[in-house]
This record gives sequence, C-alpha cells and structure tokens, in this order.
Amino acid sequence: MDTNETSTKLQYLTSVFSQISLMSPYPENEYIEDIQFISVFILQCSDLIKQSIYSDICHIIEERSECKNEDGFINYPQLLYCTSQSQTTLYAGLIVLVIWLVYMFLSLAFVVDNFFCPSLEVIAKTLRMNDNVAGVTLLALGNGAPDVFCAIVAVKSNGTSGIRLAVGGLLGSGIFITTVVVGSIAMVTNFRIKTEIAYLRDIIVYMGACFWMYYVVWDGGISLQEAIGFICLYAVYVIIVVMTPRLMEWIERLRDSQQRGHIAKSIAGDLHRETTSQTGLIKSFLLTICPVDIIHWKQTSLLSKLCAIMKVPINFVVTLTTPVVDYSKEKHNWNRLLNSLHCITGSLFFVFVVKVVLSSVSDNVLVWLITICVGTLLALIVFVTSTNHVPPCYQWFFQGTGQEVFAYIGFFVGVIWIYVIANELINILMTIGIIFSLSDDVIGILLLTVGNSIADLFTNIANAKTGRPVMSISACVGGPLLNLMLGFGISCTIGTLRKGDKLLLGSGPMQYLLFVTLGVSLASSLLIMVLSRFRVTKWYGIYLWCIYLVFLVMALLIETDVI
Repeated sequence: MDTNETSTKLQYLTSVFSQISLMSPYPENEYIEDIQFISVFILQCSDLIKQSIYSDICHIIEERSECKNEDGFINYPQLLYCTSQSQTTLYAGLIVLVIWLVYMFLSLAFVVDNFFCPSLEVIAKTLRMNDNVAGVTLLALGNGAPDVFCAIVAVKSNGTSGIRLAVGGLLGSGIFITTVVVGSIAMVTNFRIKTEIAYLRDIIVYMGACFWMYYVVWDGGISLQEAIGFICLYAVYVIIVVMTPRLMEWIERLRDSQQRGHIAKSIAGDLHRETTSQTGLIKSFLLTICPVDIIHWKQTSLLSKLCAIMKVPINFVVTLTTPVVDYSKEKHNWNRLLNSLHCITGSLFFVFVVKVVLSSVSDNVLVWLITICVGTLLALIVFVTSTNHVPPCYQWFFQGTGQEVFAYIGFFVGVIWIYVIANELINILMTIGIIFSLSDDVIGILLLTVGNSIADLFTNIANAKTGRPVMSISACVGGPLLNLMLGFGISCTIGTLRKGDKLLLGSGPMQYLLFVTLGVSLASSLLIMVLSRFRVTKWYGIYLWCIYLVFLVMALLIETDVI
C-alpha cells in the first residue's frame, strides 16, 4: 500500500464518518476518536517503515508518535534504526535486543524471588492474614499493578480506541494467568487446595465479573454508574474475603461450644539480639551490597558463578534501593548502614521512576534535592534509633521488633521495580512486533498480555516453591479479578467523566474469542477441582497449557482472516 492510496482511504473514511455523524444522536467527537482509531491501525509503525527507504526510517521513528515508547526509559525502535546503517546491522541489533529481553526476564524473576516474596511473607504475618486473604489482596495488588496502570493510561490517552485495547489486554491477561500461570504452578508442585470454600467463592465471583463485562461490551457502551459499580464490587469482594476466616472461626466456636483462642501473634519476637558476628559496620555493609557471595565463592559451581555474574548489575542496584526483611536469615537481614541508606536511595528511585526527579517545586527548588534532604533526615533517625544488631523499635506501628516497617517499604519499592522491568519487557516486545510487522491486535492481546503477566508467572511460581501454593492459586484468581474490576472500572470511570457521556465500546471476533476462552478456562477449572476433590496435579497443568495453545492458534487464524 503506497502513501497516496493510504491517504485516499483516510479521506474516504473521514467523509463516511462525517456523513454518519450528521444522522447520529451521538456527539461528533466520538466519531473523530473512531477515525483516529482507524487511522492508527491503518498507519501502524511497521507500515510506515515498509513505505519508506531505509535511510528515512530513523527520521520517521523520531517524528511519528506510533513509533515511540512513552512509558519506558529506552526508545527501542529509535535505538535500533538510528544506530543501524543497514539491514545486516539491524538484525545484529535485534539479536542484542533479544538477549536484553532474556536478561529482563531473569531480572524480573530475581527481583520477585529475593525482594518481593520475603516482604510479602512479613506483611501477611503482621496483618495476621492467611494464605488465601494474602493472595487476593497483597499478592494480587503487586501482580496487577502493570495491567491496571496500562489500562488507565490507554483510556486516558486514546479515549474510545484505548478502551478497546484495555479490554483486550485485561481479558488476555486473565487467560494467560488462569491457564499458563496456574498450569505452571501445577507442574512445579502437586498439592490439595484445603480452602475449598474460598476457592469456589473466588472463581465464581471472577466468572460473574467476566459475564458482567461481557454484557457491557455486548451492549456497546458503559455508563459512569456501571464503571463505578466495578470498583464497588471489588471492594465488597475484598471485605468478604477478609471477613470469611473470622466468620468460619466463629461458626466453629459455636459448634464446639468451647472458647478457642485466636491465632497467636508470634511474628518475629525472637530476633537474635546477641552478637553473633564480629564484623564491623562498614565491613557488614560492603558484604551485603556485594552482588556475589565472596565468602562461599570458591565452593560454588561454575554454572552458579556464571549466573551470579549475570545478575551482578540488577542485584547491585536493587539491593541499594530495596530493603528486605527475611526471617530465614541472620538478624532477619538487618543491616544498620544499608537500611538507613535505603531511606535515601529508595526515595530517589521512586521520583526517578515517576519522571519528576528533575522537576522543580517552586523558585528552582528541585524535586531531587528535596528528596535527598527528606531521605537523609529519615536515614539519620533510623541510624540513631538502632544498633548494629538490633533494628529500631517502632512498637507504635507493630508489636514485633519494628523491623517490619522496612518490609512495607521493601514491598512498595519491589512493586515499582516489577512495574519498571515489566514496562521495558512490553516495549521490547512491541519493538519486535514492529520489526516483524505484527498487527496491533497480536501485539496488544498476545505479546502485550504476556509482557504484563510475566510478573505474575514468576511471583506465583516462586511462592509455590517456597511452600505457599494456595496463596499462588488465590493470587491467580484475585490478580486478574483485581485487574478486571479496578483496571476496567477506574479506566472507564475516567473515560466517562472526560467524555461526559456513555463510553462506547467496540466488539469483534477477537473479543468474543477472549470471553469464550476465559469462560472455558474458569468453568472447566471449577468442574475439575470439584471432581478431583481440589487436588492440583500435573495433568491439570498440561490441560490448562493446551487451552492457551488452542487460544493462540485461534487468535492467529482470526488475525490472518482464515476464520
């Protein structure tokens, strides 16, 4: 398709929608958004590249918004095409990009395993949560942050066209998590879901939410009241989840007619306060931030050494910014100097991620300077109120040692790291889609969905390996449910408020395939769990993988107009 032909088609579409808008009761700007949506899909970045000679591609990528990555820190299309002088060097750069993609996957797994999960365990204990409650709240919140924010940004930036992409991304993410992630957990460990009622409650609510979303999409639009209803429904669901254990305990007490004590509040009272090591403050700090295990380096295998060397960059920067409270380590991983430093580095990392580090508040007072001053003050407070072997005692927050405060900080910073790495993964996948001329449907529903859900895969597998598969299964329902309720609810609320009217939605074969696949996954999982008495086996995992494989095949057939 040459430039003249494309321009002619756009002019034709503009005239058609202009004539329709004269006869329609809906506002004219709705059709302007639809024209922009269609033009984006006609003039994709890959199409623009195809229509241009190689020497002009760099200029096109720098000028056209379709070829820019706004959310990440690296513009991969510009980096590839503007530094490559020919197709040969371009494919060489693509090989480097794929290697970088693999490293991002490894980095994500490392952050989740070593920084996110330990904080999650401490928070669950301080809040006296069981595995099911923690899965549908804390773990679901950490996993679902990229999906929720992507949906909000999509609708806020692109209006009606953005909500179409948001719907596809949220449903596709739900399919990936309930098939690939749950299937992977089943392949890693076999176990029995002991909280049968909670599992049935979660999956039935998720099925009901999907049916409601299907009705909204089938109806063609969503009102402000319906959008807020999604948010309220999730709030009610979380309240029910939190209250269910207490209700079950109360019922058991009535049945037994005995006074049963509550769950003990043993969190971390046995912190090793004695001096178990003679290492000094500076030496302990250097050993902690060192990205490799110097003490046991000679005893490790060659493969372990190579893996440790590969993780050196991500290990060093994450260790410097993210505190970790780990009950399995000496002094619960307390390091006086490093934890004090986290008050500064963690704050700077946050303002850097939200891209306000170089902004000014007033009269040239820079944000980074304020952040350093506030962080330094907090660091001094932590350092003065603690010792080398005993963390500060903030018992007005917790009845434990006070070190749990850093678990909450570590959880927050860990979620930000997951979000940052997931964003880079998404941008890399989209760049690969541009190079190989993949359509927006394939990029959004398949590649973008996988990129957003990679964090869920590693997080839940890591928790399953550490003996918490029930929490992982709960998160695989609670995470997509949070994404759907909050991602769809908040984004549509913003869209309807901006528009001042009902937000129109589009539907097609791909959207119906998403609803059918997700419905089959949830309904069949419910049936299999009931028939197998809630035993999760490898055969169940293989079955879920097969569902996702069939979904991929059907999506590609629809994309290529075969069906």
